[in-house]
Amino acid sequence: MYINADMTSDGFAALFRALCNSPFESLDLRSCGLSSLEIDSDYIPANLAYLDLSKNNIGPDGCRGLATLLQKENSTLDTGSLDRNNKILANALRSNTGVIAETGE
Repeated sequence: MYINADMTSDGFAALFRALCNSPFESLDLRSCGLSSLEIDSDYIPANLAYLDLSKNNIGPDGCRGLATLLQKENSTLDTGSLDRNNKILANALRSNTGVIAETGE
């Protein structure tokens, strides 16, 4: 699913809640203006395997939300794109061997 709209952290959380039980395996949120990610660990899309967050401005605050997603015990996320984001996020994910992060560097 590709979404091409400006989105706030609250909008991101609402989208995840809406997709919680959906069959979608891929979510493309590139260039949505995200700087932070609010994720309720009870509402993570059950089948999400790929998440594109490239061309946003996700910084240290957004890292916490992404960590919530990655640490969920039954998370199906295995690939993501973070091209053109804050370098702190890309560097943190490089050290997580359980996820393949495309950073575009």
